[in-house]
Amino acid sequence: MILQALYSYYHALAQKGEISKEGWCVAKVSFALVLDQNGALLDIMPLKVSKEFGKKTVDVPREMNLPNQLKRSGSKAPPYFLCDNTQYILGLEKGEVTEKSLRCFKAFSEYHIQMLSPLQCPEAQAIVRFLRSWQPIEALKHPVIIANQPHLLEGGNFVFRLSETSSYAMSGIEQTFPPHLNLDEQGTFILGYYHQTQKQYEKQNKED
Repeated sequence: MILQALYSYYHALAQKGEISKEGWCVAKVSFALVLDQNGALLDIMPLKVSKEFGKKTVDVPREMNLPNQLKRSGSKAPPYFLCDNTQYILGLEKGEVTEKSLRCFKAFSEYHIQMLSPLQCPEAQAIVRFLRSWQPIEALKHPVIIANQPHLLEGGNFVFRLSETSSYAMSGIEQTFPPHLNLDEQGTFILGYYHQTQKQYEKQNKED
């Protein structure tokens, strides 16, 4: 009875957003890429919030519940899911295109196209269209990038937002995932996740 009560309490807190759901974490996010349903980049939206530290008011990244972001290291670390820095999400490093940023964007793009293409929701398809059409080499000529150079130089994590629904992409994509998995489905998911993660590191080792 105690375990059942604790389990129910955990899910109640998770639904309120007071704690992260299993497999999720609280990530710090500074900006959102605003896309239309065709995957066109319309704007970069600041997401920082003002907080008081003593007598000072400082803008800090917004805390959002997102899929787990495990610690990564090395020059060829794998991308995060639906949230990352400009190197991965735009192919830009400190406002410029570099060999590393191109490599990061390629990894981010391939990973998300594979994961999101089967999902029939506007948010997933908009991101897929964006990644298939986005060319980092041409990015510096894009009017949205030109207008938001200061934001790009600030660094920080970015998420996606769909202009038509005014919602963050994760909200719509999450609805396509089943809320619960039976034991067989859990085993299949764990095996698939393991092999996919290993495959990412295999690619890195081959390049090294």
